[in-house]
Amino acid sequence: MAETYIGKRQKRTEDPRLIQGLGHYVDDLKLPDTLHVIFLRSMYGHARIKSVDTGAAAKAPGVVAVYTGKDVSAKIGPVPCAAALPDLKTPDYRVLATDKALFVGHPIAAVVATSRYAAKDAADMIQVEYDELPVVTNEEKAVAGAPFVHEQFGTNIAYKLTAGEGDIDAALKGADKVIKQRVIHQRLLPTAMEGRGVLARYYPGEQELTLWTSTQIPHLCRTQVAVMLGMHENKLRLITPEVGGGFGSKLNVYAEEALLGWISIQLGRPVKWIESRRENFQGTIHGRGQIGDTLTGLMLSGCYKIPAIQINITGVFTNKMSTDAYRGAGRPEATYVVERAVDLVAVELGMDPVEVRRKNFPAPSEFPFKTATGLFYDSGNYEGALAKALDMVGYKKLRAEQAEARKQGRLMGIGVSTYVEICALGPSQAMPAGGWESATVRVEPTGAVTVLTGSSPHGQGQETSFAQIAADHLGVDIAAVTVIHGDTSIVQYGIGTFGSRATAVGGTAVWYALEKLKEKAAKMAAHVLEADAAALTFADGKFTAPNGKSVSIQEIALGAHVAKTLPPDMEPGLSATFFFEPKNFTFPFGTHIAVVEIDRDTGQIHFKRYVAVDDCGKIINPMLVEGQVHGGIVQALGQALYEEAVYDDQGQLITGTFMDYAIPRASMVPHLELDRTETPTDVNPMGVKGVGEAGTIGATPAIVAAVVDAMSPLGVRHLDMPIKPEALWRIIHQNQKKPGVA
Repeated sequence: MAETYIGKRQKRTEDPRLIQGLGHYVDDLKLPDTLHVIFLRSMYGHARIKSVDTGAAAKAPGVVAVYTGKDVSAKIGPVPCAAALPDLKTPDYRVLATDKALFVGHPIAAVVATSRYAAKDAADMIQVEYDELPVVTNEEKAVAGAPFVHEQFGTNIAYKLTAGEGDIDAALKGADKVIKQRVIHQRLLPTAMEGRGVLARYYPGEQELTLWTSTQIPHLCRTQVAVMLGMHENKLRLITPEVGGGFGSKLNVYAEEALLGWISIQLGRPVKWIESRRENFQGTIHGRGQIGDTLTGLMLSGCYKIPAIQINITGVFTNKMSTDAYRGAGRPEATYVVERAVDLVAVELGMDPVEVRRKNFPAPSEFPFKTATGLFYDSGNYEGALAKALDMVGYKKLRAEQAEARKQGRLMGIGVSTYVEICALGPSQAMPAGGWESATVRVEPTGAVTVLTGSSPHGQGQETSFAQIAADHLGVDIAAVTVIHGDTSIVQYGIGTFGSRATAVGGTAVWYALEKLKEKAAKMAAHVLEADAAALTFADGKFTAPNGKSVSIQEIALGAHVAKTLPPDMEPGLSATFFFEPKNFTFPFGTHIAVVEIDRDTGQIHFKRYVAVDDCGKIINPMLVEGQVHGGIVQALGQALYEEAVYDDQGQLITGTFMDYAIPRASMVPHLELDRTETPTDVNPMGVKGVGEAGTIGATPAIVAAVVDAMSPLGVRHLDMPIKPEALWRIIHQNQKKPGVA
């Protein structure tokens, strides 16, 4: 009997090359005669560019060319904006600044030289005359008015958006209590392990450009870069090697990708740019960065039956790097706000926060569940995940332990977060550039199986999980399956990897392609076995006729390519392609519980327990799921306690290096106790939902709630992130000074 793989803890096929240092990132690729590019970037947050003198740089040793905004602005199109919001103001943003520098790190000039060192030395010789302009780095001041980032708009407001359903005014008037809380989601730096990088090579004879770039969206990137360069898309090949982490920060099309391609076309030689960490912090998108007195976002109903929700969003321009999707991309923000609100309700009503949640959950029988934000949750059993987490952590016993600790003056806190997220970003009507995904499955003449996926995994493990799906479907050994992705000249057009969509959408495309392939193989088998295709059974990689005769999938594949025993009118070869368009998103959910104790003398936060129960539908590989949850929780821990991108009033990024920007280290991460429930979705035939961002979404509110709960005897109801020991120590110290407070 053939081994089954779906549901198995299968080690990642990607890992051997990565842990041995045998993977290929952009900087590992070496082409003959490669030139290197270094950018001169603005040192000012906002300044008029009066002149750029590149004379000395152009004459420096090893320098081949120097380009400024005026050299390229008429030759390369603007950097695309994917957002499609009503009345969105979209500035004309070029690959190099022309008249103004808009933020620290804005590229002003590009130096091309025979080595990175020669290019860097020459970049230091460029003389830029700036006329400093007033800077706006505070979002609320940006809303108020001047100084304007883009004068042509006469405002810093990029867009306004109002959405939601239900009578919000009546709900507020009829409420017994109204609770308001200002909530801040601080700006974060995605800090992928590897920064961005681009290698471009142009063949003049074939008029073909190849770009190797660390992107999450190879096909979409190819389309946009081709438009920017004014070239036929089928003359541009884009290859994504190892990415080294993305988390949404490599989901955009960046200026450097088009500019490197253009430079290679001009010079007829390969050119490479590898981002430094400082450049990464300054010039790659940032995450979060939201301020709110009210709730914002599609997911603001959370796990709860909330009849009326109104969303008022104002997007603004500032003299900081733009924000975009960062792991969770809106769901951590929404979940954090709604979970803090639930905790505040519990405090106001004197209820256990768990009971407030239970009181407002929809029952499993109420799914699909329509929210007041216009979404239809596919399936859910929120009480099941909560009950399992409470049992794991020993909730009643913990509360008794906490009561005893408080009698002793100890600051112990318990934080609960019940979340739901939107995954399988999906239906094309809701997406800026398509929400479907593609797959081709091919059985080679030797019986080896090749899967071509339009998804672009970069750490999520789909080279393994897609192989598991294919191996189970075809009854072959998983070692015979190869998954190929990220090369636009080999793989059919795809959308890419983001929003926990790769398996739920891309994997489903693989599933349907396999079904199509098996249908064709069955017809071939029926012809060979002289039986009716409907009468055949398929198991262990073989088609078997009622008379007991059988033929293997490998034999069918060989016959399909030799093509001597094909049924009439059947095409040779054994392959199938499918483009899957989901009918809805999927909505994973779960419960996270954090238990902490705070040192009164130092304000240090010590984790006593961390329990997470997540439900991502049916699971292909539990090992991959646990890895994704682990990573997500650690990133949430970073936001809750350590990370914050800080700009000063002049627009300087104060946290511009790892010396100043704190990310969690291994010693800071608590032991994570994980479990799961399984509630399948009907959005796809496998029942999978997605898990790549679950930990990031569920953990932040649980950690903050635990710290706030620990500090609640001192009158604390809310704390802004990141919660630093110094801030806690000050609160403790101030309370100790009050009369009668121990």
